[in-house]
Amino acid sequence: MLKSNGSLPVIVQNSGGNDAAVAKQHAAGKLTARERVDFLFDADSFIEIEPNSTARITDLNISPRMEPGDGVISGCGTIRGRQVCAAVQDFPVMGGSLGEVHARKIKKALSLAMKSGIPFIYIIDSAGFRIGEGLDALAEFSGFLSLFSQASGVIPLITVVSGPCIGSAALPAALSDFVFMSGAGSFVCMTSAPVIRAVTGETSSDEAIGGREAQMAAGFAHFIGDTEEETLANVQTLLSYLPDNHMSDPELTDGSESGSLDDSILSSGSVTDMVPVLKGLSDGGEWFEVQSGYAPGLITGFARLGGYAAGFVANQPAVDQGLLDGRAAAKAARFVRFCDAFNIPLITVCDTAGVKAGTDQERSGIVLQMAKLTYALAEATIPRIGLVTGKINGIAQLVLNSRQTGADMIFAWPSAALGILPDETAVSILYRDKLASADEYKEERLLKLKEYQDSVSGPMAAAYGGHIDEVIPPSRTRNRIIAALQILRGKQENRPAKKHDNIPL
Repeated sequence: MLKSNGSLPVIVQNSGGNDAAVAKQHAAGKLTARERVDFLFDADSFIEIEPNSTARITDLNISPRMEPGDGVISGCGTIRGRQVCAAVQDFPVMGGSLGEVHARKIKKALSLAMKSGIPFIYIIDSAGFRIGEGLDALAEFSGFLSLFSQASGVIPLITVVSGPCIGSAALPAALSDFVFMSGAGSFVCMTSAPVIRAVTGETSSDEAIGGREAQMAAGFAHFIGDTEEETLANVQTLLSYLPDNHMSDPELTDGSESGSLDDSILSSGSVTDMVPVLKGLSDGGEWFEVQSGYAPGLITGFARLGGYAAGFVANQPAVDQGLLDGRAAAKAARFVRFCDAFNIPLITVCDTAGVKAGTDQERSGIVLQMAKLTYALAEATIPRIGLVTGKINGIAQLVLNSRQTGADMIFAWPSAALGILPDETAVSILYRDKLASADEYKEERLLKLKEYQDSVSGPMAAAYGGHIDEVIPPSRTRNRIIAALQILRGKQENRPAKKHDNIPL
């Protein structure tokens, strides 16, 4: 804002709220918008957009003092040397409320990100819409939502919820590629607890309805943190795996750090926990998991192999034998589509007994969710590498590990078993007329099981049939995958021209 000193205007910087409001923010364990910008961006790199803009005065929007910046900091700077745009709401300033100028500034930052082809970060901490600005505020925010939707798949979109996020203001978070929620006091809901109580009589709290734990369990949040500093540090880490836009590739690092995977991982005959496998494959054991608290039977995340950033979709045999349920399929489908949109190679690591059975699964729409995952993998044109570490049967094999759904190279460990049904079930059906459950048939059953594994479900049988490329020990896996990533780096694959697809949402 400019004030006159009688000759030249004096610049009045965005104050970030009065001392009492800032103290209240800190007492709640939250940072101010300026502190968030300073933590997230490289020192002295952030260039602010319209730092002195103030709300348009109307009859219902007269404030004792018009705040420079209008409750949001928008602009562009560098994070670990990379250009990134951001809009950061400032709760100590008019509750971070959304007015016409406030929304315009957010939209301008997003527009700059799209024009420049760089990621956009939106940090939400707002009491909601400014009622006095009415349709003007709604119209400007509607334009932001439209632009946000157009930006999807063009630049990475990251939302950090650091405070209240209610009603229409929650829609950008839902439209984002990744949602972070930090610290106490952050919550997301379409209708707040007081309104629900007034309308329906139900008694609850905003934290119980839409707090970070609740939203992780619902599949809305991808990452949760105890403090804002932890959350913002994780945003920086996530960005390190992502490209600037859909036309560029993730940064290729020197890849000098080696992995730690060796053959002892199969000392018990099979993999019991997939996380050590993923860390063992990764450069320096650095593994960055996405949605760790949602559908834990299937793991998604990022790592580097030989300097190449890659996305992983892996069964977790430690959780219900790695069975695929509806939530796991939806989680994987969303992650696969993000990787495909931004040229991030995909590695599937398979060890699952198949699809989870049960009336609850059928009633919750597991067929539709599995169709989403099938669609996401079949439409993907990124490099795709499969690794089978254990059993994989039926539709899980068809969807996760099939050349026909787009896998470019597939490797298997000696512990792998591939087929339509689990080995024991298949043998019981194939030889039901010859075998009985009596003890005297136990030895013959074992012989038939060995015969089935050698000729049908074993990894060498799959290799003979061309369903996998090579059977390799764990100790050679990392080098094989890195070689495959190098070969597939320039992969080109076209799809039929269309207006847009119709994925079964």
